[in-house]
Amino acid sequence: MTPIGPNSEENLMELNKSFKLKESSIGPTKLYLGGKITKVVMDDGVWAYAFSSSQYVQEAVANVEKYLK
Repeated sequence: MTPIGPNSEENLMELNKSFKLKESSIGPTKLYLGGKITKVVMDDGVWAYAFSSSQYVQEAVANVEKYLK
């Protein structure tokens, strides 16, 4: 079972039966492996997820800068 996909909320609710999850963590996926996830609609009407690693890269740079000081 994976929380990424068209039934992500249902999957998380099922997972919540065994592991206590924060109510705010159950909902559409916004972040995965440090990258921002956005639901987009293609020109032909098909929807997909777009993955942006810019947030991950910004946090990685900030982390390096923090430890270089």
